[in-house]
Amino acid sequence: MPSLLATSTAVLLTATATSIYLLHTSLKSRVHHESHRSSGTRLPPATTAAIMTLPPAALTTSYRIMHDSATQRIPRSQLSNIPLPDQFTLLVRRNMCAFARFPQAWILWLTSPAAQRQTFTQSHIQALDFNEGDVVCAVYPVLRRSENAVEMGIRSPRLPSVEGRLVIRWEEKGDDVVFCSEAAMWTGVDENAVMPLEVPFVRFMHEMASWWLLDSGVRYLVGLGRSG
Repeated sequence: MPSLLATSTAVLLTATATSIYLLHTSLKSRVHHESHRSSGTRLPPATTAAIMTLPPAALTTSYRIMHDSATQRIPRSQLSNIPLPDQFTLLVRRNMCAFARFPQAWILWLTSPAAQRQTFTQSHIQALDFNEGDVVCAVYPVLRRSENAVEMGIRSPRLPSVEGRLVIRWEEKGDDVVFCSEAAMWTGVDENAVMPLEVPFVRFMHEMASWWLLDSGVRYLVGLGRSG
């Protein structure tokens, strides 16, 4: 007969898995998601056209590349009267502060040099305007900043042959504002490297984090509009 501990553990794991699945399903209904990967052919350039720091070579058949994006559309009338570029800075600060508390960030903190650990702190992130050269959570250096986009590199000493970009941006479309979170990773076709987004569990966790941050970040901005 199973012990009480084993039974309780099984029930807890089942409940946790069910909760995660339901959250994933709920987020998927509110966020538009697209994922593309090259497989011996070039990735359609239109899928990554908004990433200004993406090396052109990454889109050739010499590289394997994966691109993942999540977008959410919101009527401009639901947002505050704060200029959109300023709202965008608040959104990026809020989302990166939230990410710094995720399990993925804990792992990054543990494997980061002591001098880089302050880049995980709320005070550090809240003080940033995300200008070129700023670093967030040790592995995300800002490579490009415009009024409607922040493009960060993804660097990992454990995977030197894998490069990447993390992009947060917005654009106006008619009476709506579209917010987007993108991730791209690439490696040479001759490299014996597995990109994190090629690992099913890691990809699932990325989706959960990306979708939740986008959805809750937009709700945060809507809340600013209501309180204003």
